[in-house]
Amino acid sequence: MRRPLGFFLLAGFAAMLAALVVYSALKQREAQVRQATMQTVNIVVAAKDLSLGARIDPSEVELARWPRDSVPQGSFTDPASVVGSFVKGSFVKNEPIVAAKLFAGDKTAGVMPLLIPSGMRAMSVPVDEVSDIAGFVLPRAHVDVVVAIQSMAAGTQPFSKVVLQDVEVLAVAQEMEGPKDTPHVVKVVTLLVTPEQAEKLALASREGQLRLALRNYNDNKIVLTRGVDVRQMLGLYSTGLPTLTSQAVSPRHSTGMRRVKPLKTFKVEIMRDGKTDGSVSFIDQTQATRAIERGFEQTSAESGHEMRPSRLAALSHRAALGQPVPAGDGGARHAKTVSVGAPEAANPAPQAGFGPESRTIDIP
Repeated sequence: MRRPLGFFLLAGFAAMLAALVVYSALKQREAQVRQATMQTVNIVVAAKDLSLGARIDPSEVELARWPRDSVPQGSFTDPASVVGSFVKGSFVKNEPIVAAKLFAGDKTAGVMPLLIPSGMRAMSVPVDEVSDIAGFVLPRAHVDVVVAIQSMAAGTQPFSKVVLQDVEVLAVAQEMEGPKDTPHVVKVVTLLVTPEQAEKLALASREGQLRLALRNYNDNKIVLTRGVDVRQMLGLYSTGLPTLTSQAVSPRHSTGMRRVKPLKTFKVEIMRDGKTDGSVSFIDQTQATRAIERGFEQTSAESGHEMRPSRLAALSHRAALGQPVPAGDGGARHAKTVSVGAPEAANPAPQAGFGPESRTIDIP
């Protein structure tokens, strides 16, 4: 009997100890929850995604616990205070509803006026596929406005200049919120500008052609530019490059010496008593005439003078007879005389001509 009694006493003690541990843990957890509850507050959040221009219904908002130290400025603690307001900045689910993104008045002029801050103006400008950067200019993007103008003054050249910098795109066509990174070519872009910028933009769109230069979201630096015209664009103001001038090249003059192709000759041998006693060479008259004509064509082309047919015939006849032809006529620069003489009478100054040297054969 003692052993079962001791076992029951030990089991009862263990159960009491376990209950005490559980109770202590629950009390500690309750204290932590109570302390955490004291450090949070209830604020109004979006129960679903809210788009731009939507009117808030009671089913679209709810209360949620929010850390007291990180409560957004302008948040609400009562859902009834935001019901009926218009959204001028989209919300995602569980995002706190803040006054800066709501319009509490009556919406009578559409959604666009809700997006224009106090002191700013919305102004639309015409664009095309090029100036709209192939449709990548989307709402909330920042751009520079470049204008190219042709001045009406005499002697002036087209001029381009950046007239506005870091301007926010308020809307693209009729869309005030476009899909991210989805290009859409439009014809009108609405920009958010100051009254002074609106004046510049109106003049630039009337007098010139506008182009939009897309900027990085984190780049808000203003760069001062002087603009550029056609001469500056082509770099004609540069003085570091040498000036190239053309020089006339004097024509080459002929020296008066022309290589003449030797003419074909006919050689006749003279025989006496069965032995060769000499020979006589003759020039083909037709070939000589053609040579004179070719030389004449080349010479007349260089000098620009024409030759009468009678003169050409006379030169051809002289060449056929072996008589000298003047160097200025017909291109026969150095003619050779075909003469009859003794074999021992050598010519001390041989000349190039139309035929070979000849010999005179005495026949008794």
